[in-house]
Amino acid sequence: MKILITNYTGYRSNWGSQATSRGLIQFLKEIWSHKTELEIDILPYPPTHLLDHFHELTQGTVIEKILSKEQPTKREIEIINKLCRSRFGSAINRIQTADLVVFQGEGSLGTGREFNRCQIFGPSFLAKYAFDKPIVSINQTISYRDKRDGDKLANIFKIFDQNYARESASLIATQGSNWPKFNLIPDAAFFYKPITTFNYSMDEFKRPYFCITGSANLQSYDLETYCNAISFIAKQKKLMPVFMYSRSSDKKMVDVFRKINTDFEIISSKSHADVDSILPILERAHFVIGGRYHTSISSLSCGTPVILTPSNSKKSKGLQDLIGADNVALLTNPNRDSIQREVDTILSEGVARRTRINQSVRLLNQLSINNSKNLMNLIVNTKNKETSDFIVTEPNPILPTLNVCDLLLRTLSVRRNIKHYDREEFS
Repeated sequence: MKILITNYTGYRSNWGSQATSRGLIQFLKEIWSHKTELEIDILPYPPTHLLDHFHELTQGTVIEKILSKEQPTKREIEIINKLCRSRFGSAINRIQTADLVVFQGEGSLGTGREFNRCQIFGPSFLAKYAFDKPIVSINQTISYRDKRDGDKLANIFKIFDQNYARESASLIATQGSNWPKFNLIPDAAFFYKPITTFNYSMDEFKRPYFCITGSANLQSYDLETYCNAISFIAKQKKLMPVFMYSRSSDKKMVDVFRKINTDFEIISSKSHADVDSILPILERAHFVIGGRYHTSISSLSCGTPVILTPSNSKKSKGLQDLIGADNVALLTNPNRDSIQREVDTILSEGVARRTRINQSVRLLNQLSINNSKNLMNLIVNTKNKETSDFIVTEPNPILPTLNVCDLLLRTLSVRRNIKHYDREEFS
């Protein structure tokens, strides 16, 4: 059996994307490998390109109308097909040979860009309506700006035969009658087991330490107060602070901390490009504090206590709900007093806290396996739809960064293909 993962992000430089994509592959293998010979292919999520902006500006209204329709016409399917092929090239043909298509869910839906481009949902739309493939959404966080965007997302997720959210807050967000049914499978990073072994000496940082991650909502922090609290904990507990980040925006916290205390270490994606290289560091930390969702998951998967701080969505609260409030604290206002109380509790509990965390992670993994059993039903008696009307071999690969001349040539080519699409036709 062949599974195609769309929206794959394992090539990115940030550790969370690597852990999630690799964990998803390992999860799928765990479900199916003992039942059938399994082949896994990928259709990567392409980094935003000028062509995506062009599609949004010139055809965004048309794309939004079509993607959110429950029963698109043949002409509408052809429009999305042409736009997807101009963006993904012949890689779209990978859908044709798949027995099952798995959409790797997005954690940032609700910004609006997913409605007006084919970059995220285009391949899933074609898998459903052009190739008639069974298709599943896994690893999804649901958030949206207002009811209008929520209604559009609800219609888009009706593309999928089965939907799995990664935290309880998303399940609550999909309780409306207009939403398809969602079940719970926690983030795929929970399933990730390192591929490469990195051997670090136990005295790599010379003395005991704790780790600090950033946050997608770092702009809301009082960084001076927060960094003063981190410095106080480090001196009081005689632990070295180790700042960890694979997002450049998190470096702002390090810059602020450096003015307060110069006794610290930095682990970034420049020095540690692969997520496998940070797992031993997280495992040996006394605790990890921060608002980065996936680094927190990787830490918990190692049994390391985590203190969660605010992020840009309900993901931190969802993570606490999964592991349990007794095992993971969520500080809505991380200051010296609140951090010190939780650090004191973690250090006093010692091995007992780690044992409870490991038990919670094992239960989550078993829950995920149990909830995934319905996936097998999707490939039973599946008949491929006639797709000759939609398969057009294109020489274009998934687009890399293009120079201006190349972009202009592509723009002219795309305009020639889509100039007859009348927005009023779809209003």
